[in-house]
Amino acid sequence: MKTIKELRQICQSSRPTIWLDFLNNFYYKISIYFTYLFILLKFRANHVTILSGFISLLGGFLIAQDNKIYTILGFLCFHLFAILDMCDGEVARYNKEGGVNGHFLDWYMHFITSFALMSGLFISSFSYFSNKFFLIIGLISIFIPVFDKCITSSGWTVIVWTRLRKFNDSKGFSKLSKNNNHILKN
Repeated sequence: MKTIKELRQICQSSRPTIWLDFLNNFYYKISIYFTYLFILLKFRANHVTILSGFISLLGGFLIAQDNKIYTILGFLCFHLFAILDMCDGEVARYNKEGGVNGHFLDWYMHFITSFALMSGLFISSFSYFSNKFFLIIGLISIFIPVFDKCITSSGWTVIVWTRLRKFNDSKGFSKLSKNNNHILKN
């Protein structure tokens, strides 16, 4: 098994650098230890992605319980989701298994996470403000993040992003067109 330092080089050196804020850097410092465990347990990247979705659903459920300890645990689940969201890419890079299916699954877990967080907050808050106006506002607040992700992160975005990444990795258009003539003709 590789060391943590070697895993950082393999799994994190090629990560996108557009997220350079403090919290994401902090998550990446922690995520490699989870990645080490996932690799040791022979998890595939998509398994980590699915686990992250279950963690976010658990977080929403815990927040909805209207209990301070459960609420704290619920929010910790959402931080764990963010760490696991980085781990799936790290496991994919380690196993050299990235692809369109993994990107789709990863993006759709973000839909689930937004829905879980807003649902948990709505259900918990509804016990305090149980009137029709709050019901309407709460339902809208559940679906706005999902609709936002539908618009800004549609499936076509993921497909194009994956194709462009393959193009960049192949060192030129000729290799892309040679391997995918059936796609280019359509």
